Amino acid sequence: MNEQAKTATAKKTPKPAEPLPEGAPPALSSYVAARVFGVEDVSAVASLVGMAARAGQKPPADVCCWVALCLAIRAPRDGHTCVFLDQVAGLVADVELGEATAPDWPANDNGWKKVLDI
Repeated sequence: MNEQAKTATAKKTPKPAEPLPEGAPPALSSYVAARVFGVEDVSAVASLVGMAARAGQKPPADVCCWVALCLAIRAPRDGHTCVFLDQVAGLVADVELGEATAPDWPANDNGWKKVLDI
């Protein structure tokens, strides 16, 4: 197999499932499988949620709150300083989902604002 074919195959092959950090909602594994964000993003968010819990805050009930935090953690790697809620759906437009399913999240910024209570 030539190098070009190997590269094309590598881009289309989904990453193997990686274990999520302790305390992270299992539903996040589908977002990791779809490569919306990585386990390292989930680990960072789990640390932040753990710090908030030690300060007496309840963990986010809706998995979309975790998703939003993971996207915010990921944003600087993509050259951004924030996440525009009305553009979240476009984040997976170029991702080859393979066996993973499309992420389940609010369809627009109003849906995100409702979930995030902002």
